[in-house]
Amino acid sequence: MNLLYSICILFSTFILCQPLAHAFASVEATCKAAAERNRAVNYDFCVIHFLRHPRSGDVDERGLASIAASMSINTAYNVQYTIQSLLKKPHDSATISGLHNCKVLYTRMLTTLAEAVDTINGRQDGMAKNCLEMAIKEARSCEECFMVGKKPSPLTQGNKDSIGLSTVSMTILDILKHS
Repeated sequence: MNLLYSICILFSTFILCQPLAHAFASVEATCKAAAERNRAVNYDFCVIHFLRHPRSGDVDERGLASIAASMSINTAYNVQYTIQSLLKKPHDSATISGLHNCKVLYTRMLTTLAEAVDTINGRQDGMAKNCLEMAIKEARSCEECFMVGKKPSPLTQGNKDSIGLSTVSMTILDILKHS
């Protein structure tokens, strides 16, 4: 009787865990689908960034969208830190002006991205996409701040990463809408 009981418990556990195993999203498959849906999504960038995150293998597509937006927040914090560091060094007036403008943009972006994560997790995808679009515009505006003074932006990589991660998140939400 004990053996039969144990087998029933194991079988029940196996059956109950099956749907959970299929609920996880494949990073590679999700990034492939995102790159196919949106030319602005770079497959390698998408995979590399997700593989850096410890939870990316344990979530569904919505979780990946949330992780991408969260990583964009981390990138925005890093850009803010870079701005603070650069403002402590001597620069020409055009660079200083660009840095100050970007500081304001990235401060707004942090709030916008936090709202994006909250709305993704709350399944308010339309609002989340609006927030992500605003974050992308703010990163692009930061880059443009340096074009005015015809100076190379010292924040280009951070701007590209912010745009890339927000775009990945937004595209995954678009995939969810159409699936």
